[in-house]
Amino acid sequence: MKNLIFGLATILLIALVACNNNKEKKDLKMTDMMEMNHDNKPLDSDSIDNKSFHGNSQTKELSQPFIENYLNLKDALVSDDASSAAIAAKLLLASTSNIDMKAIPSERHERYMEIAKLIAENSNHIAKNVENISHQREYFELLSQNINELIMLFGSSQTLYKDFCPMFNEGKGGVWISQSKEIKNPFYGKEMLTCGEVKEIIR
Repeated sequence: MKNLIFGLATILLIALVACNNNKEKKDLKMTDMMEMNHDNKPLDSDSIDNKSFHGNSQTKELSQPFIENYLNLKDALVSDDASSAAIAAKLLLASTSNIDMKAIPSERHERYMEIAKLIAENSNHIAKNVENISHQREYFELLSQNINELIMLFGSSQTLYKDFCPMFNEGKGGVWISQSKEIKNPFYGKEMLTCGEVKEIIR
């Protein structure tokens, strides 16, 4: 009798363990499915950040001349065209004077003045160094940070991409803003045109 009870208990224990194992496998499969995207590829925890800056239509309009002139400057450096880069920098410098100050929300006015001062300073360096594209590129990286801050302040009416080149500035890296997902490096131009990666999508 004792042997029978012991045998039944053993069978029950084995069945319980098997059931739990099956449940764990099902849970694991469900977790795996949740970690897969619609292309059946594992989701990457280090995937590209998507940044949304919710400026209103008025503030987005304020940032547009800056963005357009900046992108023209970026394209000139991509093409190794120092002369066109200098012209675009002059137009970007003019944007800091042509903005309608009354249209800037009062709570953003002081921060804009700080950013505009840096944009003017770095644009001026680029405009004055038409014979030295390396110098232009050095200040373009600083200018890119300024434009990124301006977009954070006012927003953008178009989707933009924040790109990163790990080789620039003796391996310290450098960022730039682009209107295209395709990498075209303004720090090296034709020398290393596709060096870099998209770090953020700015919407």
